[in-house]
Amino acid sequence: MGTGIAQLVATHGCFVNIIDSVPDALHHSKSNLHSVLNRLIEKVKISEADS
Repeated sequence: MGTGIAQLVATHGCFVNIIDSVPDALHHSKSNLHSVLNRLIEKVKISEADS
């Protein structure tokens, strides 16, 4: 849920920091966020500069 909120806020122009006490969860969130943003770029929903 936190990754989705971070993605929504980031795509609206805000800087986002994701913090988690579990390093693996943080890595997983970062990986998911990159995947979602890359899919949005491929579908031309956002520009690469917006990601």
